[in-house]
Amino acid sequence: LDSAANKLASIVNARVYDDWDHTYFLNVEGFHEARLDTEEVLRRLPYIEE
Repeated sequence: LDSAANKLASIVNARVYDDWDHTYFLNVEGFHEARLDTEEVLRRLPYIEE
């Protein structure tokens, strides 16, 4: 998926990869590892909502 997001970003918009990166980080560190506090999640929310 990372590779696909990178390729899509080169075609559509570079922001696509940044959004993917924030979303993946939140999934791994926030959900699976439970290492993020509320402030860290809220800081990434605009990228994910977009």
